[in-house]
Amino acid sequence: MPAALPPLLLRPHYVGKPWGGRRLAEDLGRTDLPDGPIGESWEVYDLTRPDGTREGSVVDGGPHDGRTLRDVLGAPVPLLLKVIDAREDLSVQLHPGGADGKEEAWVALAPGGRVAVAAAGTTFEDSCADGAWLARLACVDLDPGCAVQPRPPSLTHVPPGTVHAILAGALLFEVQNPSDVTWRLDDHGRVGLDGAPRALHRAEAAPLLAQATPAPVMPTDGGRRLSGERFVIELLPPGRHAAPQAQAVYFARAGRVLDSEGASLAVPAGRTVWLPGPVEACQSDGWMVAAGAQVR
Repeated sequence: MPAALPPLLLRPHYVGKPWGGRRLAEDLGRTDLPDGPIGESWEVYDLTRPDGTREGSVVDGGPHDGRTLRDVLGAPVPLLLKVIDAREDLSVQLHPGGADGKEEAWVALAPGGRVAVAAAGTTFEDSCADGAWLARLACVDLDPGCAVQPRPPSLTHVPPGTVHAILAGALLFEVQNPSDVTWRLDDHGRVGLDGAPRALHRAEAAPLLAQATPAPVMPTDGGRRLSGERFVIELLPPGRHAAPQAQAVYFARAGRVLDSEGASLAVPAGRTVWLPGPVEACQSDGWMVAAGAQVR
C-alpha cells in the first residue's frame, strides 16, 4: 500500500493587474514579488487555458519539490485560492452559474478595505449607465478579526449571479471553484497593462441581470463557517486544532501542520498548505482559513 502523501507547501503564483499594488510585499512580507502592480497571488490553482495549455500550483520544498500539485495528486485540483490586493476598485462584475459557473467568497486579511455586493432581490437593467453600477450595491467594511479576543475575520459570500465588486484598499483571501469565467459590467474606463481598454460582457450577463439576485449563504458557527454550493470554508482561531475537514489551509501568521506520522511542516506567514492525506493538527498564532471542495 503506497505511503500517504505529506502536507504540501505551495509556491505562490503572482498575476499582474492594472488595479493591483505592492501590499503582498509590504503587508505579507513576500520577498519574491515581480516588478509592477500585482493584483493576485494564486495560492492554489489548476486551470486549462483556451489554447489547451494547463497551468497549476507547484510544490515548494520536501520530496515533491518542483512538481505540480495535479501531478502529485494524480487528479484535478478542485479549488482556486487567491490573495487579492486591490489598490484601485476592481470592475463591477458577476459570474454565471451552471457547470462552467463560478462561486466565490472573501476573507478579510487587513482593515480599511471594502467590498460591494448586490442585496438579495436586487435587479439590474442591461442599459445601466457607466459609473452607476456601484451606486446600486451595498458596501461592506472588511474586518481582519482579532487574535486576542478572538474575533473572526469578516467572511463575504458571492453566489453565482450576484453583482459585486472588490473596492480600493481591500486585501483579502478569495476561495472559489476552479473557473476563470468573469463577466465585467463596468471597469471604470480603465485600460489593461497592454494599454487597451478591457472588454466588457454586458450582453453575456444580460439574462442574469434581469433576474433577482440570489440570497447569500450566511456564515454560521459565530461567523466562522460557510457552506456554499461548491466549497466549504471554516475559519480556525489562533491555537492548535485537530485536523480540519479541508483540502487547503491558509495561514495568516506562521504556523505548523503536524501529519499523522508525527512529522511537522513549518508554514511561513501568509502561505497556503495542501492536505492530500490525514493530518493530526494545524496550529498558528493567527487565524487560519480552511477550505475544501463541496461534496454533493
